[in-house]
Amino acid sequence: MKTVKRTKAADKLRCRAEQQLTLNPTAADASRLDDEPMRLLHELQVHQVELEMQNSELLQTRDRLETALEKYTDLYDFAPVCYITLTHAGEISAVNLAGASLLGGVRCRLIGRKFGTFVAAADRTAFAVFLDTVLTGRIKESCELVLLNKRKQPVIVQIEAMATASGQEFRLALIDITGRKNLEAHLMQAEKMETVVLLAGGIARDINDILHVIVGYGACSEMNMTADDPLRVNLDQIIAAADRGANLTKSLLNFSRMQPVNPLPVDVNEIIRDVESFLSMVTGEGIHLEIACSEQRLEVTADRGQLEQVIISLATNARHAMPGGGRLSILIEAVDIDNGFIRLHGFGETGKYAMLSVTDNGTGMDREIARKIFEPFFTSDNGTGTGLGLSIAYSIIRQHNGHIDVDSEPGKGTTFRIYLPLTGTGFDPDEIIPGNARS
Repeated sequence: MKTVKRTKAADKLRCRAEQQLTLNPTAADASRLDDEPMRLLHELQVHQVELEMQNSELLQTRDRLETALEKYTDLYDFAPVCYITLTHAGEISAVNLAGASLLGGVRCRLIGRKFGTFVAAADRTAFAVFLDTVLTGRIKESCELVLLNKRKQPVIVQIEAMATASGQEFRLALIDITGRKNLEAHLMQAEKMETVVLLAGGIARDINDILHVIVGYGACSEMNMTADDPLRVNLDQIIAAADRGANLTKSLLNFSRMQPVNPLPVDVNEIIRDVESFLSMVTGEGIHLEIACSEQRLEVTADRGQLEQVIISLATNARHAMPGGGRLSILIEAVDIDNGFIRLHGFGETGKYAMLSVTDNGTGMDREIARKIFEPFFTSDNGTGTGLGLSIAYSIIRQHNGHIDVDSEPGKGTTFRIYLPLTGTGFDPDEIIPGNARS
């Protein structure tokens, strides 16, 4: 008879089965094992006990595995980090709840979709190269890119990725860093503005003194000239250029002013109503102007003239973005900025604000231009503008303890949003819209 080699685990199981069998009064009598039928019966009884023990151990192991799986599922599903698994073809094969929320879809409907469809067009090529690097190096790699969720809102994410041992799947961990990036951008903008403001103020005063001398001597020279003097044309051009330079230095001095000139309680709605007719002149006949004021008084402490300057600057910027005509919408409403808004946008302090949004349906701009739009002397008007309008607007709003941001996309228009802190009077708290209700 061929003998079967037993393992130590099998021997231990046999020993335990033998011991348990001796406690069973109905078991075969071990003293009669020389009797072949009794020996076979005993063997069957031992095997039965072994099977029962193994079955019990399997059940316990299954329970432990189910418990571990449940814990893993809870950790996976409810983790604050977004986890996504991609196939070699770039399709989503698994995603946790945080990942589904980030992409803005129902988890079961995300399975099988190409992850690349959520990546911003400008980053898709770089992301494909990134996955190739991960697959080739077989080590953890990281990158930053912009995703577009279901509502087509840009979300900046940091991705840690690693390929599986088989190379057939990619494990991705995503962290939403939109708020952090926005905060960094605002801090960088504030530091840059502070430096430029000090520089602009000093330069503007020095240049202004020089221009006053040019204009003064030019005017004196012009007085001593005859009307038909051939040099009068040249002198007129010199004086006109000096006047334009004086206007530029005036803008620089306004830009460098650290406090509003005349801060008084004022209703934002009244400011818009007062400049409505002038805005129609600024935008021209080809642009349809829509204004929606709030039904409640939204009182802020501000310099009326400076806020009017900001509104006119934004309207002028919108006109340049709609050379063929279009629609300019101005909306005023009360909002409540909360911690969720601050985390998402990277700016603001909790409280109640008057929000003024200026929206056009013009050419729009890409992310790179939108990031630079408030920088001094930056212009996308092919050199026709000074590049100070929006930077001055930014400076004025910050001087009023407010905030301004821009949301734009090429071919889909632009929206500027201004947030000014309410003084605490003249508004109904029940009618205030949560700040995170709008992006």
